[in-house]
Amino acid sequence: MDVNVGEKERLVSAVVGGALLAVSPSRARWAQVPLALAGAGMLIRAVSGHCGLYKALGVSSCNGHHQVGCGNSALTREVKAQQTVTINAMPMRVYEFWRDLNNMPLFSENILSVTETGQGISHWVARAHGLDGHNIRWNAIMTHDENNRRIEWRTDENSDFQHHGTVTFHPAPGGRGTEVKVAVRYQILAGKLGQNLARLLGEEPGQQIRADLMRLKQLLEAGEVPTAAIAPGAQEG
Repeated sequence: MDVNVGEKERLVSAVVGGALLAVSPSRARWAQVPLALAGAGMLIRAVSGHCGLYKALGVSSCNGHHQVGCGNSALTREVKAQQTVTINAMPMRVYEFWRDLNNMPLFSENILSVTETGQGISHWVARAHGLDGHNIRWNAIMTHDENNRRIEWRTDENSDFQHHGTVTFHPAPGGRGTEVKVAVRYQILAGKLGQNLARLLGEEPGQQIRADLMRLKQLLEAGEVPTAAIAPGAQEG
């Protein structure tokens, strides 16, 4: 995704977006959703540094129009999260279940749909917490797929936000099944505004991954997802 919004303008977008999200709950009911959507759009603009209107008009507020490095803004920071869970099932079974991307909405709370478009590319739709009717979309490119062992992916340049992830499947010690490890990283605003965007994208990333893995564990071991497994703080049994 081309960066065509300068650092000062991104800062303004972040401040305005955060303010709109903060005041929207106190406004009249008919105005709450439009204000929240506008605020979310401003925050995404601040994080990505991309403006669709600017692109259509062929303009940029970066110094030196489309200057290399314009996107390396101090406004963003890389967020990393990693979680591991042991599932009482063979690595082949866990891998095959994960590899069928149609299964993702079954255990990932925020994922609404996944559509494979071919050649290792899939289109994902996720709900944005706190904004009714607003979804986050991205295209994921599978960059590594090793049977029963490892899957890696990254988003393409046109996605709402950029992230990269890996999931590995290793035999657990003592024949206890499979150790599933998920690691993700993505760009997010620094400070309190970044925390607002994190809530927009879902729960705190480490807790959300943990909750999803617990759902996967319960689904593969018991064939169902109990309520207890949904809580982000649920502990592995």
